[in-house]
Amino acid sequence: MTENKNTSKNVIIGLSIVIVALLAFIGYMYFEGQKMIEEKVEIGIEKNEIMSELESLQIQYDTLTTSNDTLQAEIYAQQQKIEEMMVQIKKHKGDAWTIRNLKKETATLRVIMKGYLHTIDSLNTMNIALEAENVEIKGELESEKQQTTKLRKETKNLNQVVTKGSKLQALDLWAEAIKIRSNGKQMATDKASKAEKIKSCFVLSENPITESGQKNIYFRIISPEGIVLTDETSTGKTFDYEGVKGIYTMIRKVEYNNQTLDVCIYWDIPQQLSPGFYIVELYLEEVLIGKTSFDMK
Repeated sequence: MTENKNTSKNVIIGLSIVIVALLAFIGYMYFEGQKMIEEKVEIGIEKNEIMSELESLQIQYDTLTTSNDTLQAEIYAQQQKIEEMMVQIKKHKGDAWTIRNLKKETATLRVIMKGYLHTIDSLNTMNIALEAENVEIKGELESEKQQTTKLRKETKNLNQVVTKGSKLQALDLWAEAIKIRSNGKQMATDKASKAEKIKSCFVLSENPITESGQKNIYFRIISPEGIVLTDETSTGKTFDYEGVKGIYTMIRKVEYNNQTLDVCIYWDIPQQLSPGFYIVELYLEEVLIGKTSFDMK
């Protein structure tokens, strides 16, 4: 009789353990299910926020106009980038990594747009000052208006020809992140955690008009957050370009003899890069001579 009671007791205990385990498993699955639902909702909210931000940026970029052909071309490139990102959001609406990466790129576009606004404002201010000066001169020299106007036009046209003709260009420009193997061989990489250097190569164009001699090429790498990357040799240092001051990543000095010159620039990465879209710019004698980009994962 006692043995039967013990057997019944053991069965009840066993069933109780099974029931408790089953309830725990059901609770775990419910928790995981809720977690997945919350994550999907969060991704959906982020997607909608990014899309709204891109639509707002698209409208603001459409209002940016300038007579500077180089600057206008850059603005058009950013507009194309916005359209591509909007397509990517719709295509990868459930991909959390892609959505978060696009969010960073959207923030970069916002920073770049602020830079364009500052540059355009500076150019407009300079134009207004020049127009006011011209009006004053015309008023003082009314009796010689025709002759002065003719000379001014001839001088302006001549200066434009000389200026345009003396500019150099960075042809076939490209940039990538690399790592160095133990045997010294360079290997391209798109993984931010493995990148050791940024390499950029180009051909400095032939130009018989421009002055030969040593040239300073300013190299700028702009991060996905819109920050110019620097190291201990360049932190806080600036240069002039298109009427404004900008921070540079490094300076490369070259000896130019008016013929095409192959140039490669290597920059040692001081700390690990973050994933995202990087912009590389080259400036020489206060003029943008080349621009490219690369992506890091």
